[in-house]
Amino acid sequence: MKTVLVVDDVPAVRLAIRKVLGRAGFATIEAGDGAEALSLLATSRPDAVLTDIWMPGTDGLQLLDALKREWPGVAVVAMTGGAPQSGQEASLIRAQEAGATELLMKPIDKDELVVAINQALNRVGCRAG
Repeated sequence: MKTVLVVDDVPAVRLAIRKVLGRAGFATIEAGDGAEALSLLATSRPDAVLTDIWMPGTDGLQLLDALKREWPGVAVVAMTGGAPQSGQEASLIRAQEAGATELLMKPIDKDELVVAINQALNRVGCRAG
């Protein structure tokens, strides 16, 4: 079973994602921000990271930079909410430049979420959950 580290500052979002990924056969670990995610990465080895971009404290872009440097073999999916005119598309482009292989706009479609995780895992050579 593949494990996904879900990083989002909104507990309800983490819960919804955990349920979707659980039904798809993935185990999950959760973090409320990038700093907590980095602590978890030091002690656990998830196969993929699904991170929100905009969070208080250590945000998703900072987390992506650290992942690229310290854990380059981890599959990464970035997500963000808001309308494209508010700069969210630019945020996703920056996330891609920082190493995210898959990008999602909130609200996230359940099927698209599972597809994105599987595609990210395939890109780094892992078999899907």
